[in-house]
Amino acid sequence: MIPDHLIDKAAAAIYAATAFGDQFAIDAWHDMNDDNPIKTTTRMYARAALETVAADIWDRGHVCGYSDAQDTARGIRLGAHNPYKRNENA
Repeated sequence: MIPDHLIDKAAAAIYAATAFGDQFAIDAWHDMNDDNPIKTTTRMYARAALETVAADIWDRGHVCGYSDAQDTARGIRLGAHNPYKRNENA
């Protein structure tokens, strides 16, 4: 559900913050092969972080009073599960 370009942006920021913290790290990230273990692992962490935030936003929206009628008007089917949670019971 999270667009790849946002995951890439978040992963590059994570790498820069943990590696060198400067433009050199961003350049190194972009020069790295997509199948590099550092890049794939960092993208995995970025995706998990973004999905966690998205799931929280989704849940807070429902808790804050969005009714099923409002959801239907916005194109969300009634009783829709949270698409950002892997396990609805988590």
